[in-house]
Amino acid sequence: MNLAPVVTDHALLVADSAALVAALPIEPGRVRSHRLFKSEDVTVLGVAMDAGAAMREHVAAVPILLHGVEGDAVLEVSGARHPLRAGTIIHVDASVPHAVEAIEPTRFVLVLLGKH
Repeated sequence: MNLAPVVTDHALLVADSAALVAALPIEPGRVRSHRLFKSEDVTVLGVAMDAGAAMREHVAAVPILLHGVEGDAVLEVSGARHPLRAGTIIHVDASVPHAVEAIEPTRFVLVLLGKH
């Protein structure tokens, strides 16, 4: 789902933070992702997590970036725990186990870098 029309040589994915938040509803007890953009080399997902919801430890086949939009979550990677809050940006290499747990309702953008 693109939040704005795609033009031939560029795409406005999200007009502002309010539009992004509106596009990522929090569902009770759930983790939900919504595709915002996909190209040959990049996929951008919006992720909404209710308080207490978790993404169990997993790996991504490509490097990823997580960018906190709102809320409070914890990313656990390589034995370290990093807060994931508004403005936080975290990079994780491909094939590195990681997990995310929402402390309060949380929204973040997940960017998958590379072909997958």
